[in-house]
Parts: sequence; structure tokens; C-alpha cells
Amino acid sequence: MPVLRLSDDVLALIFEAGPIPDLSCDYFDKKPKKLPFPILVSYVSHIWREVAIRDLFLWTSIHIISSKPHNLGLMYINRSKSCSLDMRYTCDTDRTSDFDPSILQLQRCHHLTISSYWYYSTVHICQRLEKEAIPCLVSFTIEMEYANNGFKDDFPSQCQELFGGGAPVLSSVGICGISLRSFKLPIKALTDLTLDTFEMATEMTFGEFFDAFTDMVPTLITLQLAGIILRVRLGEHCLPTNFPSLTSLVICYPDYLDEEQDDGNYIPNLWDCINVPALESLTLCIMNEEQFHTSMDSLRRQHMTGITKRGLKSLYLFNINIDGYADDLTLACPNLSNLTLMGRMTAPVLKFIFETDRQRSTAPSNNTHTRLLWPNLHTLSVESFEDNILRAVVLGRKALGLPLVKLYMQCPAGTRCWYRQHVETVGPFFFPDERPSEA
Repeated sequence: MPVLRLSDDVLALIFEAGPIPDLSCDYFDKKPKKLPFPILVSYVSHIWREVAIRDLFLWTSIHIISSKPHNLGLMYINRSKSCSLDMRYTCDTDRTSDFDPSILQLQRCHHLTISSYWYYSTVHICQRLEKEAIPCLVSFTIEMEYANNGFKDDFPSQCQELFGGGAPVLSSVGICGISLRSFKLPIKALTDLTLDTFEMATEMTFGEFFDAFTDMVPTLITLQLAGIILRVRLGEHCLPTNFPSLTSLVICYPDYLDEEQDDGNYIPNLWDCINVPALESLTLCIMNEEQFHTSMDSLRRQHMTGITKRGLKSLYLFNINIDGYADDLTLACPNLSNLTLMGRMTAPVLKFIFETDRQRSTAPSNNTHTRLLWPNLHTLSVESFEDNILRAVVLGRKALGLPLVKLYMQCPAGTRCWYRQHVETVGPFFFPDERPSEA
């Protein structure tokens, strides 16, 4: 097996001065033989010389772990020459005094991820990056692996500035486990923002939410929100923030909260805080029936009042606990062309499509497009389903002259044969971010 095809974990172990399996030892020997570090590196280097390395881009993805030797990362840096780098730095200890930003090769970083297990380690690393310049950085992600290794008070009261020397092409930012209010980034043309909060301490008030988004809303195209991002205080007046360019929104409600931790108003408050006139794609994850209908009603109001101009084209519903009606989908997204369903609400929505089409097909109208639910719907993705319901939907749309063009589903390969006779493209179910691009 070529060395370059080994996983990062295996490659890191090769360069670690630790126990190395010895095939000559007994299988049950719990004390594997240790090789001196210089001998180990020399041996691996000898193997490496046998690999023909002509493509510099093979060495541009680098992962450096603070507690492990940096030999592997340095070798990647040297081999990649002047290519742009995809750099990941993991601080897995509480000792950060020896952190040197130069190890990150900031002048060449195209993508940078900082991962830490301790809040104060993250603070120290960010302080060391305060005045740094990253001229070619496109995406930056900062992650907290575990929220309980530290406290929110470990962060300075004021925002921690990052990359004060400039990051002129930074367009994508992801922040996991830490509040957005903790950082001040050189944002000039941010298009993609991901916020993932798994601890109550990372919530923002509405005022903090408004201030944090003021500079980025003109250019923001994609926004992903996981966890409770904000909490509106009693008596706090909310003015909706307008996101004029936002076309894709992902809202994932946290599945780790109980009723005592959440007052139940997060989803309504969130929709009260945002206007999305250009929204085309919406993903909702882990919501109960009330939260789902609140989201649909908010979309309906924005569409009816003209705030949303064209309406949704793509809707992704994952693990929405709904057993009842789904008819508010009609007004919330009348121009839907792409629908993805996973979880309990798959059956209710499929039944709703079939029943609505059947009822409207007998309505007195000469225009099929005005009679049918979602006349533009051409792509349907379902993870699990009742075969008879899905077949009824496929045949019903086909009989009315608006057949599905693409159908993705999770089922045995043999089951797809019938569907291939009625749908142009039939394939396996993928999550939206996993589906391979189509030519």
C-alpha cells in the first residue's frame, strides 16, 4: 500500500516516538517493542524515497497536533513547496505557552482550522493570532471539542480580534462551541457562516446578535445555525435583521436540551429576528410539530407580505416530529422544486402531496400548474418510506403531466427497478452536503 494513501492518524503515529507493533512479538504481548525515534524516522524516510512524488498538491493537507511531534507536518510543509495549504491545528493539551503561529504557515494558508479542548487554550491561540496577516485565507474554522473544559469567563469581556494584519479574501467562517460575540474578524466579503453552539453559555442576546451580524449581512449567502444561538430577554424589543443576499439557511434545533433549559421560544424568536427576501434553500433539523409549523408560518408571512420575493426552491426536513397535517407547506413554499425528507414526517408529507394533487386535479381549472401542489417539483429525496405511498405519488404526478425527474431513496437496489420505469433518474439517498455533483 503506498505510504501516501495511509490515513492521517497512521501517518502521525509513524512519526511518533512511541510503541511500534513488532510482527515478531507474540500476538498477546501487551508490551510491543519500541524503536528509537531517529531509527524510526530514518526507516520511514527510506520507504518514502521509493514513492514517486511528482505532484506537490499531495502534500497540501496538513494536520498538526500540539502533543505530538511535528515531524510529519514539517515534512508536508517542505514537500508542498509554495502551494496553498489546508492547515488544521489541534491543541489537545492545556499547555499553549509554546504555541508559535509560524508553524501554521499563515502566508500560504488557504483553509485554516483551529481545534481545542480548553477554552483558555483557544483564548491564548487567538491572542497569538491577533496581529497576524493571512493574505490567501479563504475559510477559517475554530472549534471547541468539549464545552466542559473551561468556562465562558475564560474569554476576555471584549471581542478578541483576529488577523489584524488582514485577511482580504476570507469568505467562509465556522465557529463551533464558542459564541460569535467572542471574536472580531476582518470581514469584508463573508459569504458563508456556520455557528454551532452546544452550551448555554455561548448564547447571545438579541442586541449582541444584531451587533454581530451588522457588518456581514450585506454579503452573507449561506448561514448555518446549530443549537440555540440567541435568547431574547423578557421585555427586549426585537427588530428583524434583513439578510438581503441570503439564499441558503440551515436551522438545527439542539437535541440535548430539556424543557427546563429551553423556554420554548427560540424558534419563534429566531424567525422574528431575521428577514430573508432572497431565500431559496431551507433546511430544518430536529424540531417538534409546533416549531415546524412556526417556521412554515413565518415563511408564509414573509412570502405574503412581499419580504420573500421568489419563495423557496429547495426544502430539506430532517427528523421533524410531525404526525399530523402538513398543509401549511402550500403557502410557505408554493414554488418548491426540490424536496428532501428524513424521519417521521416523510409519510405525512407524501400523503399530503398525493391527496392534494388528487383533490386539485378535479378542480375546475384549465391550467394544470395552478391546480397542482408544487407544479415545479422535479426532485424528491426520501430516506425511508412506505412503498405504496411513494408509488402513488410517482404515478399521480406522471398521470397529471408533471412527472418527477429525479428520485433519490434509501432502499434495496432491486426496489429501484420499478421506479426507474417511471422516473428519469433514480439513485441512492444522500444528505444535501454529501450528494455528488452532477454534470
